Amino acid sequence: MVLSFTLLQSIGVLTGMAAGISEDASWLSRLLHPFFHAGWLHALLNVYVLWQVTFFCRIHLSDLLAGYVLACCCPSSVALWSVVGAQPEDMVVIGLSGVVHALLGCVMAQSAVWHRFTLQVLFCQLPGLWLGGMSVGLHLWCFFGGAMWWQTRRFAVG
Repeated sequence: MVLSFTLLQSIGVLTGMAAGISEDASWLSRLLHPFFHAGWLHALLNVYVLWQVTFFCRIHLSDLLAGYVLACCCPSSVALWSVVGAQPEDMVVIGLSGVVHALLGCVMAQSAVWHRFTLQVLFCQLPGLWLGGMSVGLHLWCFFGGAMWWQTRRFAVG
């Protein structure tokens, strides 16, 4: 589905559709932002990591839905946080990486070596801090939100 949205976007079918988290984003724009990407490389990387996490880890459909809700409910002030890059009024956050980071948070909460796993995910945020253009705030929001989701789900199940 993500790749089909990217295909439609690249051939100009969805050019008029606004999607993304920005300071004045509508609720529909927030709900659609995980399906739009900045290009094919962005889409393929997100889909590949999503496939790897869901295929090799204990991820349930409820975890995927929780990751989607976390990504869509991220406050604009957090989602637009990046140390370097465009000014917040010019930024729009798109992509599936928020959902992917929420699932990585679920995996981290299950891991016996959670501290090393967390450091690896945080290390992957460094290019966004140095180069800009990456929503570090959304990634961290979803990563730690996914970890909290896993903990509450684990305690609710028993």
